[in-house]
Amino acid sequence: AAYSTSAISAQADGEAFRNDPMWTLLSRMQIIPRLDQLLKQKHDLPLEGLVAASGILAMLGVRSPGAASAIARHATLLPSLLQKTVMPPSNGITSSNFLNPAATLPILFLLNDLARQSRYAASRIPYANFLPPLLGIDAGGDQQLVKAQKWALVLWRKLLRYG
Repeated sequence: AAYSTSAISAQADGEAFRNDPMWTLLSRMQIIPRLDQLLKQKHDLPLEGLVAASGILAMLGVRSPGAASAIARHATLLPSLLQKTVMPPSNGITSSNFLNPAATLPILFLLNDLARQSRYAASRIPYANFLPPLLGIDAGGDQQLVKAQKWALVLWRKLLRYG
């Protein structure tokens, strides 16, 4: 049977994805710059989009120290994600997701994965900007916020050890 070049290329891409989906996301699909573009959009991503972006990056980050370093090395990806989720408001700019555990927990999981994978990635996490304010908040019995604060402490420990 005759195949077109496009069909052969699509078949090769599908086979590569089956063999190593994370490498395919990193190299062929260029997921890091694509997620960065989504985060730079004029309109904020909905909460589900931020959670999905954090999850995808966490899956990539645990793949290898090189992937974790690539995420941390990107000039605007991690800062944009942090700004939209865990950074305290500054200059009158308030994120609707600040201290929302549904947004905070996934980014803390991502940061914990990155810090564990690579000293370089750990050193690139601007923890002083968000960990003290997050840990200084009175959770007031909010179990999800308490859970976020526990993961923030775990992250801080990893950063002290590896960063």
